[in-house]
Amino acid sequence: MISVWPVLEKLKTALAAVDGVATCKIGLEQGIAHEDYPIIRLVPTEMREGGNFTRRKATVLIYFGAAVDESKDGLEGVYQTLLALEEKIIDAATAPGPGWRSKYLDTITDEDRLELYKLMAVRVEVEG
Repeated sequence: MISVWPVLEKLKTALAAVDGVATCKIGLEQGIAHEDYPIIRLVPTEMREGGNFTRRKATVLIYFGAAVDESKDGLEGVYQTLLALEEKIIDAATAPGPGWRSKYLDTITDEDRLELYKLMAVRVEVEG
C-alpha cells in the first residue's frame, strides 16, 4: 500500500510558505502556545485508494487560527484576518505540485466557542 505521508509533507511545505503563518505542522497537538499563532495544522481524517494501485487519496482538515486578543477590532478583526488567510490557504493547498494534487471541499468554523482563539478548518481532498 502506498503511504499518504509524502503527500502530507508536500501539502505542509506548500502551506508553510503562506504569508502570515507562525507555525505549520502535521497533527493538532495539545498545548499550542500563544506564540504559535497564527497556526496551520494538517489533520488527515480519511485515507483511501486513489483509483489505481499507485495513488492514494486523503481528506485533510487544514486547521488555522489566530488569537482573539491580537486584533484591535476584536472578533470582527479576527474574522477579517482569518478569511483573508483562508483564501491564501485554499490557493496554496490547491496549486498542484509534482506528485500530488488536491481540491477544495469546504470550510468549517468553531462557531465562536473558544474564548481566546478563533479556529477554522479548510477541508481538502489530496491525491498523490
